[in-house]
Amino acid sequence: MSPVVRALLAALALALTLGGCAGVPTSGPVVAAGSESTIADDTANDVNPDPPSRGMTESQVVEGFLDAMMASPIDFDVARQYLTTAAADRWRPEQEMITYDQVDTVEDSRRVLVTLDDAQRLSSTGAWLGRLRETEQTIELRLVYDDGNYRITNPPDAHLVPVNWFTQRYRQASLYFFDPTGSILVPQPVFVPEGTTLGRSLIDGLVAGPGPGLATVVRSYLPVGVTADVRVVGSVALVDLEASATVTPGYSTPTTQRMLAQLAETLGEDPTIRSLRVTLAGTPIITADGSAEYAVGAAAGVGPNGADPDTGLYAVRDGVLARRDGRELVPVAGAFGSGRTRVGLAAVDLSGSRAAGVGLRGRNLLLADLADPADGTEATATQVLQGERLLKPEWDFAERLWVVDRTRSGAVVRVVRGRQVREVDVPGVSGQDVRSFLVSRDGTRFLAVVASGDGDTVRVGRVESDPEGAVVSVRATEVLVPATSGQAIDDIAWASPTSVTLLSTVDPSFSEVRTIGVDGASGTEDDVRPVAGPLLGLVGSPLPDLPTYGITSTGLLDLVDYDPVDFAGGPPQAVDYAG
Repeated sequence: MSPVVRALLAALALALTLGGCAGVPTSGPVVAAGSESTIADDTANDVNPDPPSRGMTESQVVEGFLDAMMASPIDFDVARQYLTTAAADRWRPEQEMITYDQVDTVEDSRRVLVTLDDAQRLSSTGAWLGRLRETEQTIELRLVYDDGNYRITNPPDAHLVPVNWFTQRYRQASLYFFDPTGSILVPQPVFVPEGTTLGRSLIDGLVAGPGPGLATVVRSYLPVGVTADVRVVGSVALVDLEASATVTPGYSTPTTQRMLAQLAETLGEDPTIRSLRVTLAGTPIITADGSAEYAVGAAAGVGPNGADPDTGLYAVRDGVLARRDGRELVPVAGAFGSGRTRVGLAAVDLSGSRAAGVGLRGRNLLLADLADPADGTEATATQVLQGERLLKPEWDFAERLWVVDRTRSGAVVRVVRGRQVREVDVPGVSGQDVRSFLVSRDGTRFLAVVASGDGDTVRVGRVESDPEGAVVSVRATEVLVPATSGQAIDDIAWASPTSVTLLSTVDPSFSEVRTIGVDGASGTEDDVRPVAGPLLGLVGSPLPDLPTYGITSTGLLDLVDYDPVDFAGGPPQAVDYAG
């Protein structure tokens, strides 16, 4: 790479980094709520806020209250001193957290208007809920004169903090629940405090449950109303669960084993924890093999990527489906590898045992096993449906095949399960111009790139299914990435179970590759990288050890070390991992 190109890349990287991303930022200036900053720029020091002093004005009381909420470790005792006695008793700051970039206060006759700039809301468990609406960004605080001092009467039930205070003290993790069939763990991204209370915070979030808004999307096997006490001894987490109702733990039941899986996968977010011992109502929960200790990796078989997922890289070249073997593309067994049934696009299921192919004209969806018949007969493919312009389909763990047809009237979404083909209405996606789409392997998230005159957006919706695994509906989708000045999003691929990578062409000389969390918060996974030269698409997987590639005119480009990959016999027309 020439010095000129290196300089251009460095400049573009800086510009993209400063351009900002959706969600909770990970950097930015510290803005004090009061007259002086009480936190440092780069380190998460302890913060001991000042209590109120006599003679403070209304504005000074409000500023002191906002400063007091920056106590670190988190403690609301000083903040309550800025409230009336009645207000302090009923104030519940733990109900949600609101972060803000800057704050402005205006005093007006025993009330102070507090305006928060770029304010964003998180739930009591740390789930990112999005930006505050414009009408919510100004909070009216009323004050009374009480025993010679002004005190606040109506504090919001929220923990209000500057974003830099937040990013210095919180990290992104996941709580793990099950899909409605109880077959696969589903990650729910949250922000939790760093430090020795990490395991405690994770379990508190888990026992709180997914919330009523997700009751038909995921389920928890922890008893309703359970409380938890967590202690870590060495690398072992001791989890004591107490339930409000009488619970019989049992020696080893499907319910208790799923409970252990949820706890283990969630506590595995704490790198210091290697195993756990769990008691329920004072009785130890025993693993399926008779042990009282459960390793954090023992739930891998029901992890969000499925049990024993195929890690192969597959490509279509000249209508033939092949699997990568070094620089070689080796045709698969079965109809799609024989050349008798040619396809333009293909998706291999998570087990690597069969594939869905889109015919060369983009109209026919075909299914075929990736094996030759045992009786020596000719392998064949089965046509599932016909459409107008089919995008590459997507498999989830339950062998449900998701299909988007770009018809003249807009996108039509269908789910194929066995011999049943069902159309599913996806609000904000169905009937629109869809460029590409993804479905999470756990089958609970549907993402789509939707084109418009203002630019492409990425929308995400949660999938509702019944206990038998039939898709019931897809909820109203939300904008994950808004349209930006007509910019196109050329492709989308999984980067992890909770993040996706987006591809945009900046100009003919550069592409932009960006990674963002599926909840819309930028968090720790957000990343923007420029890539010299045009990319035709992305190849990505939620499996952590598989690299993300950009598709070039000659092959692939590893997007971590930027090493090119070419194939003997020439470049393929379509490349992807299983899924």
